[in-house]
Amino acid sequence: MGLDMYVYRTKEDIAKTGHERPADTGISSSGYLVNGKLDYDKYEKLKKKVQVFYWRKHPGIHGWFQELWSKSGGTPDAGEDMGFGEFNGGDWVRIDSSDLDSLEKIVKSEDLPDTRGFFFGSDYRNEDEKKDDLKFIAKARKEIAKGYKLFYTSSW
Repeated sequence: MGLDMYVYRTKEDIAKTGHERPADTGISSSGYLVNGKLDYDKYEKLKKKVQVFYWRKHPGIHGWFQELWSKSGGTPDAGEDMGFGEFNGGDWVRIDSSDLDSLEKIVKSEDLPDTRGFFFGSDYRNEDEKKDDLKFIAKARKEIAKGYKLFYTSSW
């Protein structure tokens, strides 16, 4: 187990926060079964169409998105809340251009929030993570320019 973090794109007009993922981002592995086995090629092809970015155990970025979600009125989904009262599972937050501007400043100033959790791993805050974060921001801006709405979600 661990902190898996995703940004997806959608054409749907979505609220700032939510619990149910937009229909066009659903990646159900059961829909890609062939003779009882997952057809990874089809599954990966769809995933690449909707998934903009992925991080594994990067608690600082997760903490930043959790703060954005909370400031935007997000509340845990009762069905997904494991008693921690936190941003997890089906919860998501939409990412706008102004959010990316704020995130970029924080990443460049190396001021991501200190975020801890049992499954989160260590926050290394090294140059590779910083480069990845800036790469995400650039990619996200391109997706928004194409007319997509982006949202962040995680699972731990």
